[in-house]
Amino acid sequence: MVAGYRNDPEAARFQDWELPVPVERVAAQIHEYLAAEWPLLGGGLNIAVEHQGDLIGDLYVGWNDDGSEAVVGYTLMRPHQGKGFATEAAAALVDHLFANGVAVVRASLDPENLASARVLEKVGFRLVETSTVMIRGEWVDDAVYELTRADQAA
Repeated sequence: MVAGYRNDPEAARFQDWELPVPVERVAAQIHEYLAAEWPLLGGGLNIAVEHQGDLIGDLYVGWNDDGSEAVVGYTLMRPHQGKGFATEAAAALVDHLFANGVAVVRASLDPENLASARVLEKVGFRLVETSTVMIRGEWVDDAVYELTRADQAA
């Protein structure tokens, strides 16, 4: 199921993973994540997003080496996009990260991905920089958003 939505051209349009995503790679990652300890300092993992017991997508979280900074992302199956699930899941993840010692959370997106930008803004992130990055062999625009624990508390 995860490989299915990760290989959906529309769901993967603004993501940075290589396509196609083999089922075997997804299965191996799931086994790695199940064995990982939280937080995975210097690394990252994906977390299932469920609705009424069904998998509808996932969140990504990656930590720097000392756990003071994190990067987050999210992917939802198309039928579940635009219903507030990404905002709810991202907000819960950010709250959990701040409660567990993270001081700064960042997210990066294609500026054309307006729906994702709205998710970040609803959670409280602010745009801090734009640049270009190499994705799948192509230079694309990138917008970096940031939320600090202090900003969220204010």
